[in-house]
Amino acid sequence: MEPEDRADLLEAIEEETDRLSRFVGDLLVLTRLEAGLDVRRDWIDPGDVGVAAADHLRRVHPGRTVRAARPAGGASVRGDAILLEQVIFNLGANACEASPPDTPIDIVVRRDGEAIAIDVIDAGRGMSREEIARLFEKRVPETSGGGGKRLGGLGLEIATRVVAAMGGTITAESRTATVPGTRVTIRLAAEPAATTAETGGTEP
Repeated sequence: MEPEDRADLLEAIEEETDRLSRFVGDLLVLTRLEAGLDVRRDWIDPGDVGVAAADHLRRVHPGRTVRAARPAGGASVRGDAILLEQVIFNLGANACEASPPDTPIDIVVRRDGEAIAIDVIDAGRGMSREEIARLFEKRVPETSGGGGKRLGGLGLEIATRVVAAMGGTITAESRTATVPGTRVTIRLAAEPAATTAETGGTEP
């Protein structure tokens, strides 16, 4: 086998191994939730969690621009930092599949009244109302490698359940004709207010 072909094969194996590893991790979390096990509700910094999820996305999608923004004064929410990072990563991975590789993914942690909102934003084609309505349905993820938005999937089922277990909500919306893409937003109850500033990017 030629060196170039060998490198391509190894890259494909690595990508599929990572995909399967995340799939197994998702199944374990889903099993835990369905068994009624409690999600930890410690005070955590969602800005730190967002930055960690962005770093993870950059490692899995090298060359992809992933930007993270966070509240300037810091903020705290009650939740499980590890599971919340997995949720944000899953949303970001979905956004990577849904949008052109030369467009950025933005993870924005911001104050939203008495809540903290965590936005995961892509610049893909956007979604219809019907697609948004189906987005968080439970279904097995496709691994065809063909790209495009995965409608539902274990990652999004887990996102819904984990966020609900933390006392929050998760919603999705398509953006305007002049600002394409999809915004998925997690909202969690927050401690007292802080203004939004940025780390590693601009807030869209």
